Amino acid sequence: PQAVAELYSLRQQYIAAAKQDIAKLCCAITADPYNNIPAMKKLRHYCSTEDCKAGQTIRKLAILSLTAVYNDILPSYSVKPSKELESLSKEVKVQHSYETDLLRNYRVFLDLLFDNMNIAFQTKKEKEKVKEKAKVSSEVLEARRNLGLLCLKCMAELLSKNYNFNLRSNLVNTLVPYGGSKIMGGQLADIVTSTIIEIFGKDKKGECSVEIVRVIASIVKKKGSNVNGKLLECLLHVRLVELGEVRREKEEKLPDTAMLSKKQRKHRKEQAKVRKELLEAEAVESKKKQSRLQSESLDHIFVTYFRVLKQLNDTPLLPIALAGLSKFAHLINVDFFTDLFECLKMIIKEEALSLSDSLNCVSTIFTILSGQGSVLDVDIGEFYSLLYQNILLFTPDTPNSTFTLLKQTLSNTVKRKVPLTCQMAMVKRLCTMALHLNPQQSHIFLCEARKLIRSSPRISQMLDSDEEFGKP
Repeated sequence: PQAVAELYSLRQQYIAAAKQDIAKLCCAITADPYNNIPAMKKLRHYCSTEDCKAGQTIRKLAILSLTAVYNDILPSYSVKPSKELESLSKEVKVQHSYETDLLRNYRVFLDLLFDNMNIAFQTKKEKEKVKEKAKVSSEVLEARRNLGLLCLKCMAELLSKNYNFNLRSNLVNTLVPYGGSKIMGGQLADIVTSTIIEIFGKDKKGECSVEIVRVIASIVKKKGSNVNGKLLECLLHVRLVELGEVRREKEEKLPDTAMLSKKQRKHRKEQAKVRKELLEAEAVESKKKQSRLQSESLDHIFVTYFRVLKQLNDTPLLPIALAGLSKFAHLINVDFFTDLFECLKMIIKEEALSLSDSLNCVSTIFTILSGQGSVLDVDIGEFYSLLYQNILLFTPDTPNSTFTLLKQTLSNTVKRKVPLTCQMAMVKRLCTMALHLNPQQSHIFLCEARKLIRSSPRISQMLDSDEEFGKP
Protein backbone atom coordinates (compact mmCIF):
# COMPACT_ATOMS: atom_id res chain seq x y z
CA PRO A 1 0.00 0.00 0.00
CA GLN A 2 2.81 2.43 0.80
CA ALA A 3 4.44 1.79 -2.58
CA VAL A 4 1.10 2.41 -4.33
CA ALA A 5 0.64 5.70 -2.47
CA GLU A 6 4.14 6.82 -3.43
CA LEU A 7 3.56 5.96 -7.08
CA TYR A 8 0.28 7.88 -7.06
CA SER A 9 2.01 10.90 -5.47
CA LEU A 10 4.80 10.81 -8.07
CA ARG A 11 2.22 10.54 -10.85
CA GLN A 12 0.35 13.60 -9.59
CA GLN A 13 3.58 15.58 -9.32
CA TYR A 14 4.55 14.56 -12.84
CA ILE A 15 1.14 15.65 -14.20
CA ALA A 16 1.31 18.97 -12.32
CA ALA A 17 4.78 19.73 -13.74
CA ALA A 18 3.61 18.84 -17.27
CA LYS A 19 0.51 21.03 -16.89
CA GLN A 20 2.66 23.98 -15.86
CA ASP A 21 5.04 23.50 -18.77
CA ILE A 22 2.15 23.14 -21.29
CA ALA A 23 0.54 26.30 -19.91
CA LYS A 24 3.79 28.28 -20.26
CA LEU A 25 4.27 27.14 -23.85
CA CYS A 26 0.68 28.00 -24.80
CA CYS A 27 0.91 31.46 -23.20
CA ALA A 28 4.17 32.15 -25.01
CA ILE A 29 2.72 31.19 -28.38
CA THR A 30 -0.51 33.17 -28.02
CA ALA A 31 1.35 36.22 -26.67
CA ASP A 32 3.89 36.35 -29.52
CA PRO A 33 3.20 33.73 -32.20
CA TYR A 34 5.71 35.24 -34.66
CA ASN A 35 8.70 34.48 -32.43
CA ASN A 36 7.45 31.38 -30.62
CA ILE A 37 6.44 29.03 -33.42
CA PRO A 38 9.20 26.53 -32.38
CA ALA A 39 7.34 26.04 -29.08
CA MET A 40 4.68 24.11 -31.02
CA LYS A 41 7.16 21.30 -31.54
CA LYS A 42 7.56 20.94 -27.77
CA LEU A 43 3.78 20.85 -27.36
CA ARG A 44 3.51 18.15 -30.03
CA HIS A 45 6.06 16.12 -28.07
CA TYR A 46 3.60 16.07 -25.16
CA CYS A 47 0.82 15.10 -27.60
CA SER A 48 2.68 11.92 -28.57
CA THR A 49 4.39 11.04 -25.29
CA GLU A 50 4.34 7.37 -24.30
CA ASP A 51 5.48 7.88 -20.71
CA CYS A 52 4.11 5.10 -18.55
CA LYS A 53 3.62 7.42 -15.56
CA ALA A 54 0.76 9.48 -16.96
CA GLY A 55 1.18 9.43 -20.71
CA GLN A 56 -2.51 9.26 -21.64
CA THR A 57 -3.56 12.13 -19.37
CA ILE A 58 -0.75 14.41 -20.55
CA ARG A 59 -1.43 13.61 -24.20
CA LYS A 60 -5.07 14.64 -23.82
CA LEU A 61 -4.12 17.87 -22.04
CA ALA A 62 -1.56 18.75 -24.71
CA ILE A 63 -3.94 18.01 -27.59
CA LEU A 64 -6.70 20.16 -26.07
CA SER A 65 -4.23 22.98 -25.35
CA LEU A 66 -2.72 22.97 -28.83
CA THR A 67 -6.19 22.92 -30.38
CA ALA A 68 -7.11 26.04 -28.39
CA VAL A 69 -3.86 27.72 -29.49
CA TYR A 70 -4.56 27.08 -33.17
CA ASN A 71 -8.11 28.38 -32.79
CA ASP A 72 -6.63 31.62 -31.40
CA ILE A 73 -3.81 32.27 -33.87
CA LEU A 74 -4.94 30.79 -37.21
CA PRO A 75 -5.91 33.53 -39.71
CA SER A 76 -9.37 33.64 -41.25
CA TYR A 77 -8.01 33.36 -44.78
CA SER A 78 -6.18 30.79 -46.86
CA VAL A 79 -2.40 31.07 -47.03
CA LYS A 80 -1.15 30.96 -50.62
CA PRO A 81 2.42 30.19 -51.66
CA SER A 82 4.43 33.07 -53.09
CA LYS A 83 6.80 32.29 -55.95
CA GLU A 84 8.54 35.68 -56.22
CA LEU A 85 9.95 36.15 -52.72
CA GLU A 86 12.84 38.31 -53.91
CA SER A 87 10.55 41.07 -55.13
CA LEU A 88 8.65 41.27 -51.83
CA SER A 89 9.30 43.79 -49.10
CA LYS A 90 10.94 42.85 -45.81
CA GLU A 91 7.67 43.01 -43.85
CA VAL A 92 5.86 40.81 -46.36
CA LYS A 93 8.71 38.28 -46.29
CA VAL A 94 8.47 38.05 -42.49
CA GLN A 95 4.71 37.58 -42.68
CA HIS A 96 5.06 34.95 -45.41
CA SER A 97 7.71 33.05 -43.43
CA TYR A 98 5.51 33.06 -40.34
CA GLU A 99 2.44 31.84 -42.24
CA THR A 100 4.44 29.08 -43.94
CA ASP A 101 5.83 27.80 -40.61
CA LEU A 102 2.39 28.01 -39.04
CA LEU A 103 0.83 26.03 -41.88
CA ARG A 104 3.56 23.37 -41.70
CA ASN A 105 3.07 22.89 -37.94
CA TYR A 106 -0.70 22.82 -38.38
CA ARG A 107 -0.40 20.08 -41.00
CA VAL A 108 1.79 17.96 -38.70
CA PHE A 109 -0.70 18.38 -35.84
CA LEU A 110 -3.62 17.29 -38.02
CA ASP A 111 -1.66 14.22 -39.13
CA LEU A 112 -1.09 13.38 -35.47
CA LEU A 113 -4.81 13.64 -34.71
CA PHE A 114 -5.68 11.54 -37.75
CA ASP A 115 -3.21 8.81 -36.76
CA ASN A 116 -4.74 8.60 -33.28
CA MET A 117 -8.23 8.30 -34.77
CA ASN A 118 -7.10 5.70 -37.28
CA ILE A 119 -5.62 3.55 -34.50
CA ALA A 120 -8.66 3.99 -32.25
CA PHE A 121 -11.45 3.29 -34.76
CA GLN A 122 -10.20 0.30 -36.68
CA THR A 123 -12.44 -2.26 -38.32
CA LYS A 124 -13.16 -5.57 -36.58
CA LYS A 125 -10.74 -7.47 -38.81
CA GLU A 126 -7.95 -4.97 -38.12
CA LYS A 127 -8.61 -5.17 -34.37
CA GLU A 128 -8.37 -8.96 -34.43
CA LYS A 129 -5.03 -8.78 -36.25
CA VAL A 130 -3.71 -6.25 -33.73
CA LYS A 131 -4.80 -8.45 -30.81
CA GLU A 132 -3.14 -11.51 -32.33
CA LYS A 133 0.16 -9.74 -33.01
CA ALA A 134 0.57 -7.50 -29.99
CA LYS A 135 -1.91 -9.15 -27.61
CA VAL A 136 -3.36 -5.77 -26.64
CA SER A 137 -5.67 -5.80 -23.62
CA SER A 138 -9.21 -4.48 -23.69
CA GLU A 139 -8.21 -1.66 -21.28
CA VAL A 140 -5.61 -0.40 -23.75
CA LEU A 141 -8.12 -0.55 -26.61
CA GLU A 142 -10.64 1.42 -24.52
CA ALA A 143 -7.99 4.04 -23.74
CA ARG A 144 -7.20 4.36 -27.44
CA ARG A 145 -10.88 4.82 -28.27
CA ASN A 146 -11.20 7.58 -25.69
CA LEU A 147 -8.13 9.31 -27.11
CA GLY A 148 -9.52 8.90 -30.64
CA LEU A 149 -12.83 10.42 -29.54
CA LEU A 150 -10.97 13.42 -28.12
CA CYS A 151 -9.00 13.83 -31.36
CA LEU A 152 -12.22 13.74 -33.38
CA LYS A 153 -13.74 16.44 -31.18
CA CYS A 154 -10.64 18.59 -31.66
CA MET A 155 -10.69 18.13 -35.43
CA ALA A 156 -14.38 19.02 -35.51
CA GLU A 157 -13.69 22.19 -33.50
CA LEU A 158 -10.80 23.16 -35.78
CA LEU A 159 -12.98 22.73 -38.87
CA SER A 160 -15.87 24.65 -37.35
CA LYS A 161 -13.74 27.66 -36.38
CA ASN A 162 -11.20 27.65 -39.22
CA TYR A 163 -13.14 26.47 -42.27
CA ASN A 164 -11.65 29.29 -44.37
CA PHE A 165 -8.05 28.30 -43.60
CA ASN A 166 -5.88 25.79 -45.45
CA LEU A 167 -6.28 22.00 -45.19
CA ARG A 168 -10.05 22.33 -45.01
CA SER A 169 -10.46 19.52 -47.55
CA ASN A 170 -8.34 17.20 -45.37
CA LEU A 171 -10.58 17.84 -42.39
CA VAL A 172 -13.79 17.43 -44.40
CA ASN A 173 -12.69 14.18 -46.03
CA THR A 174 -11.62 12.80 -42.65
CA LEU A 175 -14.56 13.87 -40.50
CA VAL A 176 -17.66 13.61 -42.70
CA PRO A 177 -17.50 9.79 -43.14
CA TYR A 178 -17.74 9.47 -39.34
CA GLY A 179 -21.11 11.26 -39.58
CA GLY A 180 -22.61 8.01 -40.85
CA SER A 181 -20.76 5.80 -38.37
CA LYS A 182 -22.36 3.74 -35.61
CA ILE A 183 -19.15 3.42 -33.58
CA MET A 184 -19.49 4.07 -29.84
CA GLY A 185 -23.25 4.05 -30.05
CA GLY A 186 -23.42 6.84 -32.63
CA GLN A 187 -21.46 9.24 -30.45
CA LEU A 188 -19.03 10.06 -33.26
CA ALA A 189 -21.91 10.67 -35.68
CA ASP A 190 -23.55 13.12 -33.26
CA ILE A 191 -20.35 15.18 -32.96
CA VAL A 192 -19.73 15.29 -36.71
CA THR A 193 -23.33 16.04 -37.73
CA SER A 194 -23.65 18.88 -35.21
CA THR A 195 -20.41 20.36 -36.59
CA ILE A 196 -21.68 20.07 -40.17
CA ILE A 197 -24.96 21.80 -39.29
CA GLU A 198 -23.05 24.58 -37.53
CA ILE A 199 -20.85 25.15 -40.60
CA PHE A 200 -23.86 25.15 -42.95
CA GLY A 201 -25.42 27.89 -40.83
CA LYS A 202 -22.46 30.30 -40.83
CA ASP A 203 -20.63 29.57 -44.09
CA LYS A 204 -21.52 32.66 -46.12
CA LYS A 205 -19.13 31.94 -49.00
CA GLY A 206 -20.43 28.40 -49.44
CA GLU A 207 -17.06 26.89 -50.38
CA CYS A 208 -16.80 24.62 -47.34
CA SER A 209 -20.49 23.71 -47.60
CA VAL A 210 -20.03 22.52 -51.19
CA GLU A 211 -17.16 20.26 -50.16
CA ILE A 212 -19.20 18.73 -47.34
CA VAL A 213 -22.23 18.18 -49.58
CA ARG A 214 -19.99 16.56 -52.19
CA VAL A 215 -18.59 14.10 -49.64
CA ILE A 216 -22.06 13.27 -48.25
CA ALA A 217 -23.32 12.59 -51.78
CA SER A 218 -20.40 10.22 -52.46
CA ILE A 219 -21.04 8.37 -49.18
CA VAL A 220 -24.74 7.86 -50.00
CA LYS A 221 -23.78 6.68 -53.49
CA LYS A 222 -21.31 4.17 -52.07
CA LYS A 223 -23.25 2.84 -49.07
CA GLY A 224 -26.85 3.31 -50.20
CA SER A 225 -29.42 2.76 -47.47
CA ASN A 226 -26.73 1.75 -44.95
CA VAL A 227 -25.94 5.40 -44.29
CA ASN A 228 -26.89 6.87 -40.92
CA GLY A 229 -30.00 9.01 -41.39
CA LYS A 230 -28.46 11.82 -39.30
CA LEU A 231 -25.87 12.45 -42.01
CA LEU A 232 -28.54 12.84 -44.69
CA GLU A 233 -30.57 15.12 -42.41
CA CYS A 234 -27.65 17.56 -42.42
CA LEU A 235 -28.52 18.48 -46.02
CA LEU A 236 -31.75 20.08 -44.76
CA HIS A 237 -29.60 22.78 -43.13
CA VAL A 238 -27.62 23.81 -46.22
CA ARG A 239 -27.66 27.57 -46.59
CA LEU A 240 -29.05 28.35 -50.04
CA VAL A 241 -29.44 32.07 -50.76
CA GLU A 242 -31.39 33.48 -53.64
CA LEU A 243 -29.32 33.74 -56.78
CA GLY A 244 -28.57 37.25 -57.89
CA GLU A 245 -28.46 38.71 -54.39
CA VAL A 246 -25.31 40.80 -54.11
CA ARG A 247 -24.52 43.02 -51.18
CA ARG A 248 -23.20 46.43 -52.07
CA GLU A 249 -20.74 48.12 -49.83
CA LYS A 250 -21.54 51.61 -48.65
CA GLU A 251 -19.53 54.26 -50.40
CA GLU A 252 -17.27 56.47 -48.36
CA LYS A 253 -18.59 59.94 -47.66
CA LEU A 254 -16.64 62.45 -49.71
CA PRO A 255 -16.18 66.15 -48.96
CA ASP A 256 -18.49 68.71 -50.49
CA THR A 257 -17.66 69.60 -54.10
CA ALA A 258 -17.99 73.31 -53.27
CA MET A 259 -14.75 73.11 -51.28
CA LEU A 260 -12.81 71.64 -54.23
CA SER A 261 -11.16 73.29 -57.18
CA LYS A 262 -12.12 72.55 -60.76
CA LYS A 263 -9.13 70.23 -61.19
CA GLN A 264 -9.93 68.38 -57.96
CA ARG A 265 -13.55 67.96 -58.95
CA LYS A 266 -12.49 66.49 -62.29
CA HIS A 267 -10.07 64.12 -60.54
CA ARG A 268 -12.72 63.08 -58.04
CA LYS A 269 -15.20 62.40 -60.83
CA GLU A 270 -12.69 60.12 -62.55
CA GLN A 271 -12.01 58.31 -59.26
CA ALA A 272 -15.73 57.77 -58.69
CA LYS A 273 -16.09 56.29 -62.17
CA VAL A 274 -13.18 53.87 -61.61
CA ARG A 275 -14.52 52.91 -58.16
CA LYS A 276 -17.94 52.19 -59.61
CA GLU A 277 -16.47 49.96 -62.32
CA LEU A 278 -14.43 48.04 -59.74
CA LEU A 279 -17.45 47.51 -57.49
CA GLU A 280 -19.52 46.30 -60.43
CA ALA A 281 -16.80 43.89 -61.53
CA GLU A 282 -16.44 42.57 -57.96
CA ALA A 283 -20.20 42.18 -57.64
CA VAL A 284 -20.46 40.31 -60.93
CA GLU A 285 -17.59 38.00 -59.97
CA SER A 286 -19.11 37.37 -56.53
CA LYS A 287 -22.48 36.71 -58.10
CA LYS A 288 -21.02 34.23 -60.59
CA LYS A 289 -19.10 32.39 -57.89
CA GLN A 290 -22.11 32.27 -55.58
CA SER A 291 -24.30 31.00 -58.40
CA ARG A 292 -21.77 28.31 -59.33
CA LEU A 293 -21.39 27.08 -55.75
CA GLN A 294 -25.13 26.98 -55.17
CA SER A 295 -25.76 25.16 -58.43
CA GLU A 296 -23.17 22.53 -57.54
CA SER A 297 -24.66 22.08 -54.06
CA LEU A 298 -28.17 21.73 -55.45
CA ASP A 299 -27.07 19.19 -58.06
CA HIS A 300 -25.41 17.00 -55.42
CA ILE A 301 -28.39 17.33 -53.04
CA PHE A 302 -31.05 16.44 -55.59
CA VAL A 303 -29.05 13.61 -57.14
CA THR A 304 -28.64 12.18 -53.63
CA TYR A 305 -32.37 12.49 -52.92
CA PHE A 306 -33.28 10.85 -56.25
CA ARG A 307 -30.88 8.02 -55.52
CA VAL A 308 -32.74 7.41 -52.24
CA LEU A 309 -36.16 7.62 -53.93
CA LYS A 310 -35.27 4.92 -56.43
CA GLN A 311 -34.37 2.44 -53.66
CA LEU A 312 -37.98 1.38 -53.13
CA ASN A 313 -37.14 -1.77 -51.20
CA ASP A 314 -34.89 0.02 -48.71
CA THR A 315 -36.71 2.98 -47.23
CA PRO A 316 -35.04 4.05 -43.95
CA LEU A 317 -33.82 7.24 -45.64
CA LEU A 318 -37.02 7.87 -47.62
CA PRO A 319 -38.70 10.24 -45.08
CA ILE A 320 -35.57 12.42 -44.96
CA ALA A 321 -35.31 12.56 -48.75
CA LEU A 322 -38.99 13.50 -49.08
CA ALA A 323 -38.61 16.22 -46.44
CA GLY A 324 -35.60 17.62 -48.30
CA LEU A 325 -37.39 17.63 -51.64
CA SER A 326 -40.34 19.40 -50.06
CA LYS A 327 -38.07 22.08 -48.57
CA PHE A 328 -36.00 22.75 -51.70
CA ALA A 329 -38.72 22.09 -54.29
CA HIS A 330 -38.77 25.73 -55.39
CA LEU A 331 -35.09 25.40 -56.42
CA ILE A 332 -35.38 22.16 -58.40
CA ASN A 333 -34.08 22.41 -61.95
CA VAL A 334 -36.59 21.91 -64.76
CA ASP A 335 -34.50 19.01 -66.06
CA PHE A 336 -35.39 16.97 -62.97
CA PHE A 337 -39.18 17.44 -63.17
CA THR A 338 -40.08 14.44 -65.32
CA ASP A 339 -37.98 11.95 -63.34
CA LEU A 340 -39.24 13.37 -60.07
CA PHE A 341 -42.91 12.99 -61.03
CA GLU A 342 -42.37 9.39 -62.05
CA CYS A 343 -40.49 8.56 -58.83
CA LEU A 344 -43.11 10.12 -56.58
CA LYS A 345 -45.97 8.39 -58.40
CA MET A 346 -44.22 5.06 -58.01
CA ILE A 347 -43.64 5.70 -54.30
CA ILE A 348 -47.28 6.58 -53.72
CA LYS A 349 -48.41 3.35 -55.37
CA GLU A 350 -45.87 0.92 -53.93
CA GLU A 351 -44.92 2.27 -50.50
CA ALA A 352 -46.91 2.47 -47.26
CA LEU A 353 -46.19 6.10 -46.41
CA SER A 354 -46.71 7.87 -43.12
CA LEU A 355 -48.79 11.04 -42.88
CA SER A 356 -45.78 13.37 -43.01
CA ASP A 357 -44.19 11.47 -45.91
CA SER A 358 -47.40 11.63 -47.93
CA LEU A 359 -47.72 15.36 -47.30
CA ASN A 360 -44.10 15.87 -48.32
CA CYS A 361 -44.79 14.10 -51.62
CA VAL A 362 -47.83 16.27 -52.33
CA SER A 363 -46.09 19.44 -51.13
CA THR A 364 -43.14 18.82 -53.45
CA ILE A 365 -45.37 18.40 -56.48
CA PHE A 366 -47.54 21.45 -55.80
CA THR A 367 -44.53 23.63 -54.95
CA ILE A 368 -42.98 22.76 -58.31
CA LEU A 369 -46.23 23.37 -60.18
CA SER A 370 -46.72 26.74 -58.47
CA GLY A 371 -43.24 27.87 -59.56
CA GLN A 372 -41.15 26.96 -62.62
CA GLY A 373 -43.41 24.01 -63.44
CA SER A 374 -46.57 26.10 -63.78
CA VAL A 375 -46.49 25.69 -67.57
CA LEU A 376 -46.37 21.88 -67.35
CA ASP A 377 -49.47 19.92 -68.22
CA VAL A 378 -49.46 17.24 -65.53
CA ASP A 379 -52.27 15.14 -64.10
CA ILE A 380 -52.28 15.93 -60.37
CA GLY A 381 -55.41 13.93 -59.58
CA GLU A 382 -53.52 11.19 -57.73
CA PHE A 383 -51.69 13.67 -55.52
CA TYR A 384 -54.81 15.72 -54.76
CA SER A 385 -56.69 12.54 -53.85
CA LEU A 386 -53.84 11.52 -51.56
CA LEU A 387 -54.03 14.90 -49.83
CA TYR A 388 -57.82 14.57 -49.49
CA GLN A 389 -57.49 11.12 -47.90
CA ASN A 390 -54.70 12.13 -45.51
CA ILE A 391 -56.74 14.89 -43.91
CA LEU A 392 -58.75 12.14 -42.17
CA LEU A 393 -55.55 10.94 -40.48
CA PHE A 394 -55.07 14.12 -38.44
CA THR A 395 -55.70 13.71 -34.72
CA PRO A 396 -55.16 15.92 -31.64
CA ASP A 397 -51.84 14.07 -31.11
CA THR A 398 -50.46 14.96 -34.56
CA PRO A 399 -47.23 17.03 -34.28
CA ASN A 400 -47.40 20.76 -34.98
CA SER A 401 -44.81 20.38 -37.75
CA THR A 402 -47.28 18.21 -39.69
CA PHE A 403 -49.97 20.89 -39.41
CA THR A 404 -47.44 23.45 -40.71
CA LEU A 405 -46.66 21.17 -43.62
CA LEU A 406 -50.38 20.86 -44.40
CA LYS A 407 -50.72 24.66 -44.46
CA GLN A 408 -47.82 24.93 -46.89
CA THR A 409 -49.28 22.23 -49.12
CA LEU A 410 -52.77 23.73 -49.22
CA SER A 411 -51.40 27.21 -49.93
CA ASN A 412 -49.70 25.81 -53.05
CA THR A 413 -52.86 24.03 -54.19
CA VAL A 414 -54.66 27.40 -54.27
CA LYS A 415 -52.12 28.61 -56.87
CA ARG A 416 -52.87 25.61 -59.09
CA LYS A 417 -56.14 25.30 -61.00
CA VAL A 418 -58.13 22.48 -59.40
CA PRO A 419 -61.67 21.44 -60.43
CA LEU A 420 -64.39 23.24 -58.47
CA THR A 421 -65.90 19.99 -57.19
CA CYS A 422 -62.54 18.93 -55.74
CA GLN A 423 -62.16 22.28 -54.00
CA MET A 424 -65.65 22.06 -52.54
CA ALA A 425 -64.97 18.53 -51.27
CA MET A 426 -61.73 19.74 -49.68
CA VAL A 427 -63.52 22.59 -47.89
CA LYS A 428 -66.16 20.20 -46.59
CA ARG A 429 -63.55 17.75 -45.30
CA LEU A 430 -61.51 20.49 -43.59
CA CYS A 431 -64.59 21.83 -41.82
CA THR A 432 -65.65 18.32 -40.81
CA MET A 433 -62.25 17.45 -39.34
CA ALA A 434 -62.11 20.77 -37.48
CA LEU A 435 -64.87 19.44 -35.22
CA HIS A 436 -62.61 16.63 -33.97
CA LEU A 437 -59.44 18.62 -33.14
CA ASN A 438 -58.21 20.98 -30.46
CA PRO A 439 -59.14 24.68 -30.73
CA GLN A 440 -55.73 25.73 -32.09
CA GLN A 441 -55.67 22.86 -34.57
CA SER A 442 -59.26 23.55 -35.62
CA HIS A 443 -58.31 27.17 -36.23
CA ILE A 444 -55.69 26.04 -38.77
CA PHE A 445 -58.20 23.87 -40.64
CA LEU A 446 -60.85 26.60 -40.69
CA CYS A 447 -58.35 29.22 -41.91
CA GLU A 448 -57.31 26.96 -44.78
CA ALA A 449 -60.97 26.33 -45.64
CA ARG A 450 -61.54 30.10 -45.65
CA LYS A 451 -58.62 30.61 -48.06
CA LEU A 452 -60.08 28.06 -50.46
CA ILE A 453 -63.50 29.74 -50.29
CA ARG A 454 -61.99 33.17 -50.99
CA SER A 455 -59.98 31.80 -53.91
CA SER A 456 -63.18 30.80 -55.73
CA PRO A 457 -66.40 32.73 -54.97
CA ARG A 458 -68.54 29.88 -56.33
CA ILE A 459 -67.49 27.72 -53.37
CA SER A 460 -69.34 30.09 -51.04
CA GLN A 461 -72.58 28.67 -52.41
CA MET A 462 -72.04 25.76 -50.04
CA LEU A 463 -72.67 28.14 -47.13
CA ASP A 464 -75.99 29.45 -48.45
CA SER A 465 -79.01 28.10 -46.57
CA ASP A 466 -81.94 26.64 -48.47
CA GLU A 467 -84.93 28.87 -47.71
CA GLU A 468 -87.36 26.29 -49.04
CA PHE A 469 -86.13 23.62 -46.64
CA GLY A 470 -88.84 22.43 -44.23
CA LYS A 471 -91.71 24.12 -46.07
CA PRO A 472 -94.68 22.02 -47.24
